[in-house]
Amino acid sequence: MLAIVIPYFKLYFFRDTLESLKAQHNKNFVIYIGDDASPERPFELIKEYEKELHIKYHRFQNNMGATSLVKQWERCVALTGDEEWVMILGDDDVLDAQVVEHFYHHLTRVAALNIHVMRFSTLKINATGEAISEHITNPEIERSTDFIFRATRCSLSEYVFHKQKLLEVGFKNFPLGWASDKLAVVEVSNFSKIFSINQALVKIRISDKSISGMGFNKQKNHAMFMYYFYLLKAHGEQFDKNQISVLQTKMHKTYYNDKFSVGKLIKILTLYFKKGYFREFFVFIFNVFTHVKIKKRHFFC
Repeated sequence: MLAIVIPYFKLYFFRDTLESLKAQHNKNFVIYIGDDASPERPFELIKEYEKELHIKYHRFQNNMGATSLVKQWERCVALTGDEEWVMILGDDDVLDAQVVEHFYHHLTRVAALNIHVMRFSTLKINATGEAISEHITNPEIERSTDFIFRATRCSLSEYVFHKQKLLEVGFKNFPLGWASDKLAVVEVSNFSKIFSINQALVKIRISDKSISGMGFNKQKNHAMFMYYFYLLKAHGEQFDKNQISVLQTKMHKTYYNDKFSVGKLIKILTLYFKKGYFREFFVFIFNVFTHVKIKKRHFFC
């Protein structure tokens, strides 16, 4: 059975989310709502849907999302029962009416292929529900190591995880949960295959009330550094030489974006030395000094 977990905090778009669940052709799912001590109580709204949806609501006494969005996700997943699969749906995102139906339609094949991550196609919508992006589809079966190098967006709501595998792996605690979902995809899949369902759509809300709607900031940049650093440190053997080079280049960019953090510099150099990336070690040092010289030259001009 499927658990749809909603880490709740904002009421503004929540009716749209519940309406999309009410509209599902297949209602063989349980909704677990984990209220992150929100000042916007959803109880009256939830009561409107309790006759038509199987909803289990829990209000946490302390706000977790302000300090760790990932820990809020994890404690919401812990609310679930014996469901085998879990979707973590944003409280402002919307499902097409066929999402659950297609999940069950493909489940036998997914189990036969021993796949632990399923993914739906996506569309970005704005605050009024209008489409603001193209409809993104994915290869039906794709290695997760290929997916992370393909230029495509990623949002937590579009995935369904095998719950036991997700509990074993967990989410890495990156700032704002940024890239934590992408890393979970590759780790839950064990760097193997993802199954994509392109016949049904998850609509991802982009607004001034969402993290996705925020511009790229220092916290997101730090999260991306942690993501690339972790992949290289913990899973470098999963990637070929060209992929490692791409990860290193992207990590370097986050370092330069962070105004040459000494802490990040030491972490990168230590990693390269321990991993035996000696050429990259010296090239990176050379590039750092080159960037510093350029900055000084501009400063004194």
